[in-house]
Amino acid sequence: MRNIATLKLSDFEYQLPKELIAQNALSERTDARLMVLDRSAHRTKHHQFHEIDSYLEKGDVLVLNDTKVISARLFAKRKTGGRVEILFLKSLSFPHALSGNLDVDPRLKHSGMTAHETLEVLIKPSGKIKEGEELILDAAPHISIHVLDAPDHLTGIRHIHFTGSEKAESILERYGRVPLPPYIEREDSELDRELYQTVYARKAGAVASPTAGLHFDEPLLKRLEAKGIEILFVTLHVSLGTFQPVDAEDLSQHKMYHEYFYLSDETAERINFAKSDGRRVIACGTTVVRALESSATDSVPGEVKTNEGMTNIFIYPPYEFKIVDGLITNFHLPRTTLLMLVSAFAGHEFVMRAYQEAIQNKYRFYSYGDAMLIV
Repeated sequence: MRNIATLKLSDFEYQLPKELIAQNALSERTDARLMVLDRSAHRTKHHQFHEIDSYLEKGDVLVLNDTKVISARLFAKRKTGGRVEILFLKSLSFPHALSGNLDVDPRLKHSGMTAHETLEVLIKPSGKIKEGEELILDAAPHISIHVLDAPDHLTGIRHIHFTGSEKAESILERYGRVPLPPYIEREDSELDRELYQTVYARKAGAVASPTAGLHFDEPLLKRLEAKGIEILFVTLHVSLGTFQPVDAEDLSQHKMYHEYFYLSDETAERINFAKSDGRRVIACGTTVVRALESSATDSVPGEVKTNEGMTNIFIYPPYEFKIVDGLITNFHLPRTTLLMLVSAFAGHEFVMRAYQEAIQNKYRFYSYGDAMLIV
């Protein structure tokens, strides 16, 4: 058995047939398949997601991420005619509405641009776009985009400014596209505006969906509540920290990008009651795990505190979980922080074996794919 303290990036590699990458959402959310991982018995079982209630008990606390995906993807043209794709990450002045940082980048303080117009973005093809270049928004040629800087050498992050008086929030709402991940090899559609959003999404700010929650519909949530399962919400605006690639073979060298999160007084109090009663806390998604573990105290049994701010917590084996007792998640890309978090929770060998079993049974993978419950 491999010593988990010596796990490297290459230990999280696996080969996935391309045809198992889900390209479209199921029309009925709860029709997704569900692989259940029993950590104590090291066994797996196969179900449909609508059967998840048979594994949740009266008194369990189910914690969901109520972030809402914004239309964060824009297309523009260079003056030479070349097409440019821009993925919005955050505003430097709207932390709640647009997933923003709380500080203005010092490189921009003397740019002559007002803070509310300055956005943090990724640009493709980044290397060809020069600092100071002007781009024209495809969907609104009267709006131009001023590129303020060169790409950051580690993250590729850049900063832009929209010309004119229209606020960035309005431009994204009117002209932005659904930010489907690059492995979904098609253009986004109107249907994605509904199906790439959880049914309980409330707080705008994510640039990718908290995909574990896509499998819930309103009838299933009501059925769980009727069974006596307590449903609570946290907010973590999914951004680059969640989908940023890991390049360092030594996992301790990977630095996570900060993401905004919020855990309310009420949610903290109810989670703490559950932990003191010995009831289980089930996190729906790796983002919920990161919000809860970022808010954990050193008390025994575990407690969380009300919290709001930015987190860059990176959870990988070995990690001692303080709050989370169960996890609902999707099947993740190889060599990613999400797969590492799941492996820390369920055990690296068990998870990698379960992934091979999922491939053999032709589960659907990634954002629009099937689900896993780890208890």
